[in-house]
Amino acid sequence: MHLQKHSILSLTVLLLFIGCGSAPDHSGLYTAKISPDGETGTISIALQADQSATVTITEDGASREERGDGTWEIQESTIVVRANNIHNHDQELTLKLDVTTYKLLSVVVDGEEKPIDEITEEGKDGVYFKKSKLSGKEPSVQPAQESNKPIEQHPDWVKYKTESEAEGWSYDAATYIGELPKDEDNFFMAKPYDALHYNEDRNYINSERMSELQAILDRKEIPTERLENRLTLHVGEFAEQLRELGKQAAFAIKQDNSDLTQSLAGTPGFPPSGFPPSGRNFLKEEERSRKERRKEMAETAKYKGGDDEIIDVYLSQFDEVLTELREAAKRPGHHFPVHRELASGAKLPHLSTSKS
Repeated sequence: MHLQKHSILSLTVLLLFIGCGSAPDHSGLYTAKISPDGETGTISIALQADQSATVTITEDGASREERGDGTWEIQESTIVVRANNIHNHDQELTLKLDVTTYKLLSVVVDGEEKPIDEITEEGKDGVYFKKSKLSGKEPSVQPAQESNKPIEQHPDWVKYKTESEAEGWSYDAATYIGELPKDEDNFFMAKPYDALHYNEDRNYINSERMSELQAILDRKEIPTERLENRLTLHVGEFAEQLRELGKQAAFAIKQDNSDLTQSLAGTPGFPPSGFPPSGRNFLKEEERSRKERRKEMAETAKYKGGDDEIIDVYLSQFDEVLTELREAAKRPGHHFPVHRELASGAKLPHLSTSKS
């Protein structure tokens, strides 16, 4: 009970003071028009005074929307927003806006930077946000003398921390973590978890490895049918589900062969020398994405034959990562390098990936 009391008090103090930024206050609703894949839509970013953020992307004329929750902060002259897709927590989005012009400076998805010109409206030189007040909420303004102080220097926190440390409490994570295992003995330093390591900027250290792992995880299919009153999947129904996906993929491959972008990109002398660099990058990115889609469809098109055959083909895609996990499990220690200095912004990709 004593432990629970202090844990709750510590959490309360942290929540009271986290996100105290310097004036001027940047909380508010930021909206901008975008044009992905020739369609039109809107991206909205709600920045709360407590440093929480919500990113919503809607397509004009469509009822479905993509939404992510996360945090925001000011880094020099940039507003940095980080959010996780609420439908797919493995997908992480980082947006950077100019703090003065509200121009979108960069878009990073799962550690990979995306070209902004792909979502820029025709005739515009970039994506610019408009700021307005949050509905029903007035921006909070902290006293300058208090807001300029980091949380660890705030007098209320210093007082509480000093008193509780006198009672024997420790605020050093190392006290509770203990001795760290050597890399060669650490479960989370082996494959496949090595792909999940990230830096203090929340970007994956080895984006190529992360892309490889994500490609495998994306092959996962969720059974639509299960045995009555049980969580166990219905094997026959799941095989039929995969078989139908295989038919759709085979048909999509045939349709994709007529793609104009591929034929032009493979033509000698195209794009011409005077073609804008942004256009060249777009074609390269489009071709890369197209090859990845074709590879995925080719794998899915293998879902054919009898039920057992289809299930075997499906599960064989994960043989390599399962073998890696068996090898990693032989290591006696485990510690994932979480960047605790990021506080609520620290990523825990090893947990969400293990769950999925």
